[in-house]
Amino acid sequence: MVVYVDGANVSDFGQYVNFVTVRLHKRHGGGAVTDDEVLIDRNNFNKEGNRFKLLYGWKGDNDRSHWMEYEYQTVWSLFGGKTVELPMQKSTAQAIPVAAPYQRRTVEVRADSAELAKAEVRSVNVKLFYDLGGAPQVKQATLDAAKPQSSQIEFMSLPGRWTTSTRSRGG
Repeated sequence: MVVYVDGANVSDFGQYVNFVTVRLHKRHGGGAVTDDEVLIDRNNFNKEGNRFKLLYGWKGDNDRSHWMEYEYQTVWSLFGGKTVELPMQKSTAQAIPVAAPYQRRTVEVRADSAELAKAEVRSVNVKLFYDLGGAPQVKQATLDAAKPQSSQIEFMSLPGRWTTSTRSRGG
């Protein structure tokens, strides 16, 4: 069976994900158990081209449809010491797409230097507050009002939701 990381790329492993472990558990018809595991990190993600294998054999499995049934689990190690262990999932698929429990997001911050100068603002500081599995995080960007520019803030969030808070300072 093939395992692939859904939607991830090299920069996710370089910036947010240390590794993901995929565990396979198969209870055979004859009572035997097969466990297999693969660890996917930045190095073998690049080397293997996002294609990893888990195996289980035929051990007293007389019913082909039941032989296809197995369980798998993913354990994500994120930067900052956060580990996310997802529950076992049942499947019969020949491929396991594993998706990170958090998605990389990007916020673009832009400033119009003429408008800021008119308002006598010298700089703009934007702080983005977010939660990474119960651990409060903050990232920031500062724009110099004298130069027309933009900046990007990247962060991880649960799929479909995130909030930001901004603060401007003039003078």
